[in-house]
Amino acid sequence: MNVQVLKTYTYRASVSGARESILRNSRDKIGIVDQLIDVNVLTDNVFVVLPGVPDSF
Repeated sequence: MNVQVLKTYTYRASVSGARESILRNSRDKIGIVDQLIDVNVLTDNVFVVLPGVPDSF
């Protein structure tokens, strides 16, 4: 059953999508990041853009 449901999803991996997800969900205060952490600084340090590497990797 789960395999059938998963086949209906259109999932496109991307570095920018992961970064935006962390930013969006941490702002919703769901508890994934301590309130004292500046999430913008955290994601800037974690998600590095490498010249010549597509966002989809």
